[in-house]
Amino acid sequence: MPFWKEIVCLANSRKWSGRCVAGKDLAHDALGRWIRPVSRRGYGELSLGDMCFEKGGIPQLLDIIAVPLRDHAPHLFQTENYLVDHARQWRKSGRLDASPLANLCDPVASLWINGCHSYNGQNDRVPQAAAEKEAAHSLVLIKPQLLGFRVQQIKSKREVRAEFGFHGDHYRLKVTHPEVEDQYVMRKDGLYPVQKDDVYLCVSLGAPYQQYCYKLVAAVIGLL
Repeated sequence: MPFWKEIVCLANSRKWSGRCVAGKDLAHDALGRWIRPVSRRGYGELSLGDMCFEKGGIPQLLDIIAVPLRDHAPHLFQTENYLVDHARQWRKSGRLDASPLANLCDPVASLWINGCHSYNGQNDRVPQAAAEKEAAHSLVLIKPQLLGFRVQQIKSKREVRAEFGFHGDHYRLKVTHPEVEDQYVMRKDGLYPVQKDDVYLCVSLGAPYQQYCYKLVAAVIGLL
């Protein structure tokens, strides 16, 4: 049976040819539980039409939204996935003030399994076999330390990565938050430290790709 979930939007990021939306359940009996609405497309990505509100527009970070869903649809460690009900449009009911974000952070000591790096990253990927065996979730909200954004040319593409510390570990993860990419991608190569204190990251563990699962910064909250 179709049902609704009211969540606070904590990510609306790039995902292949579409978008990935994720947020935390606001129901009293499930407060803080992650919800990722997905479609039946190849990687579960959503189109802009899938997430359009009844009165127009699409979810922005910290919007409180009601999402029509059909089934819980976990895939490997992506236990937060729920199949959207395409027959009904999404609804926006308000906005969450940024001040409660510290209370929504996940109590994790690290971002899944560390020690595996891509050519341009740091602790940015997990071997697929290890992720499938040990990872029990794929979304976290954290408050990083010493956050900055590194811009560089990778072959024919400009790339933006978030560099930060978290519980003593260093990370350099690809950013898939479109507005943050747009802000930095045309700057000169280099590292741009963030001066603000109350900035939070939604980090996602992506589906397997060429035998690895990559950690991605799906949203930077409090920066823009």
